[in-house]
This record gives sequence, C-alpha cells and structure tokens, in this order.
Amino acid sequence: MNKAKILLITLLFSTALSAQSNDRSRFDNLIQNVNKELIALDIPAVSLDYKAYLTSLLQSSNSAAQKQFFLETRSKLQKIDLDQLNESQQMEFKILQFEIENNLSRLELIDLLRKEKVDVEKYNELSKMPNGPKWYGYLVTKWTGTDLSLEEIMDFGLVEVERISNEIQKLNLPESKPDRYYTKDTQLIEAKLQAKKAQLDSQIPNFFPEFKSIPTLNIVRGTNSRMAQAPGYYSNNTFYYNLFDEPFDLSETDWLLIHEGSPGHHFEVTYHDQIPVSAFRNQFQYMGFIEGWAAYTENLGWEMGLYTDPYEALAKWNWDLIRSARVYLDVALNYKGWSDEQAMEFWRKYIHGKDEIGLREIARMKRWPAQVLAYKLGEYQMLAALKKEQARLGENFEYKAFHTQLLNSGTMPVNLIASLFKQ
Repeated sequence: MNKAKILLITLLFSTALSAQSNDRSRFDNLIQNVNKELIALDIPAVSLDYKAYLTSLLQSSNSAAQKQFFLETRSKLQKIDLDQLNESQQMEFKILQFEIENNLSRLELIDLLRKEKVDVEKYNELSKMPNGPKWYGYLVTKWTGTDLSLEEIMDFGLVEVERISNEIQKLNLPESKPDRYYTKDTQLIEAKLQAKKAQLDSQIPNFFPEFKSIPTLNIVRGTNSRMAQAPGYYSNNTFYYNLFDEPFDLSETDWLLIHEGSPGHHFEVTYHDQIPVSAFRNQFQYMGFIEGWAAYTENLGWEMGLYTDPYEALAKWNWDLIRSARVYLDVALNYKGWSDEQAMEFWRKYIHGKDEIGLREIARMKRWPAQVLAYKLGEYQMLAALKKEQARLGENFEYKAFHTQLLNSGTMPVNLIASLFKQ
C-alpha cells in the first residue's frame, strides 16, 4: 500500500472519529439542556382519571412554550447521527425522540380542546368526547409506549384470551374450587405467604441480577378498603393481602407474591433505585415496563418452584385471562364506543361466574382509559425478547444475563425493549 493510500485512510478514520466525538458531545449537551428545560416547564404528570389529567393539562399556561421547546429539540436531534452515539446515548436518543413526538401530539389535542371549548367534566366516556378517540390513542402511547395500532392491540387481546382459555382447559379442573382453599385465618394466610416468599427468595439469585441489598418484604393484612377489589397490592416494601368480607383464597398466593413482591414490583423498584440512571432518565417512568415486568415474572413461577398445586396455576391463568380480556375491552370501550352491555357480553363469553368483577373492570377502564393495557403489552414485549434470546443463544442462554440486560437501562417505552438485544 502506497503512502497516499495510507494517508487517505488515516484522514478518513480521523474524520470519522472526530464526527463521532462531535455527535456524542453535542448529544450530551442537548440532553443536559433538555433536562433543565423539562424541569422548568413543569408539565403535568399523567394521572389515572382522564378527566383529572385533561383538566390539569388545560390549566397549564405554558403550552406555547412547550410546543416551541419540543419543536426546537426535534430539530436539534435530527442533526445528530444515532449511529455515532454510544449504547447509553442511543437509548436516551430513542427515549427523547419518543417524548418529543408524544408531547407534540398532546399539545395538538389540547389546542383542539381549547378551540372547541370542550367541557371535559361533561363526558363520562372518553369515546363520546370531541376528539375522544384521538385522545385515547395518545393515552395508549403515553401509558405503554407501544407502537402497535389500536386494531393490532385488539387482535392481540383476542389471541391472548383464546390462548389462556386453552391453558385453563388443559388443567381440566372443576369450576368449583374446594372449600379448603378459602380461609379467614390470618395466621394460616401469613404462614403460607411466608413459606412461598422463602421459596422465591431462594431462587432469586439463580434468575436475576444481584445488587447491593434488597429490603425485607413485609407481609401485612391490608386495611385500605379502596384497594379491596384486588386480592393484594404492594407499597413501600410491603405486600398487603386483602381480607375483608370474603375469605382469602390461598390458591392466589403464588402469582400474587411473584407480581407484587420479588421478582415483581418489590425487586424491580429496589433494583432501579440502586443502579445509576441519568438525571434525564429519572424524569420518566414507563408503566408499560413497570407493570409489564411484574406480569412477565409471573410466567417464571414454574421454573422457580411455584404453581405445584394445579389450583395455584389456575389462579395465575384466571387473572391472566382477566388482563387479556381487558386489553380487547379497553379499546372497544374507549375507542370503538362500546356500551357496557356489549362489553359484558364479551366478558361472559370467556369469563364465567365473575360478572361483579366484569362490571367493576368496565367502570375502571372507562374512568382510567389505557391504564390496563400496561400489564399485557409490557409482558408481551418481554416474552418476545425472551423467546428470541433463547432461540439465538440456545444452551448458552442464562436468565440472569437476560434479566440484567433487560433491567439495566431502566424503564422505557415498551417498543424499545427489543432494541436491548441483538436483532
């Protein structure tokens, strides 16, 4: 190779390194500025009740400043080459891109609400409100970060309903559960929960990344009647089991502890509190990832030594069936404008003897549009990534490595989960 060619290659290589360095530096500066501006803009956080959320957005007085900020940031981001950034920067680039487009959609819809002088409080169904279906599309993206269309989400829900119904049929159990599973004895309930917790704790190191320390998960009887509709819930290092008027169902312990405790919410919250995450990333929480993670981990129960009783497996599938039916119904109610009667007809087709739960869930979906999608859409993306990694790595696949990769970038819109792994 002659000197001229060597010099040309050297110059090209140096130019490429310089471009890479410039893009990385410009992106870091952009992120620092974005972080400051987002704090200053003080954009209202999404809330469960859509009326409360839209009202808070309407009361925000700096919509014009927000729009200018996101348009300018979009322009600056377009001048940066994603391929020149390092792995961490690439994830922040994609998250910033997501936030820009979603916020611009929100601002456009807010402008329409103001121009049309819509009284949000008058509408008890989002689908009936002017531009309600468009607002629903925005909320779906906001809550989950999915890139699936609403029709694709409905199709997915129906496929999951059929799949899980088949899993329940395979168990071949009587519809009436034996009385021995129901109790009001708090000592018996807590003894079983503690035993299941010990089983899970012994398996955590085999499946999940280790970190400095994880607080003890307390197990306490719930006293908050507003949470009575669920068999249990998690808050501040504590799993609360609910025992009010009806006996507690002991077959629920396995999936509940996985979902609410470790490796579900308790593990994920603690882990993400202890890994280094940038100030920019700390501004966002993505419920599709958070609830999706808890739902995803339920599927590992068999490998972690739980669901040994067929009724424990049935309890897991029964709640999965409810979540899957909600996927279809949430879109049907809030986008298609289904009536409660249409929704209950669909519910009864797949879920028997639980009309009270169905009515409650329908009311919840109309009051909190899109929130229930977070569980299944997050789980779906994680299971898809799991299957691809297992197929790619074969015998070299390790759950701990997979979960470390999945968790180490923090929470994110669910459509970005696949990008964490080799395509």
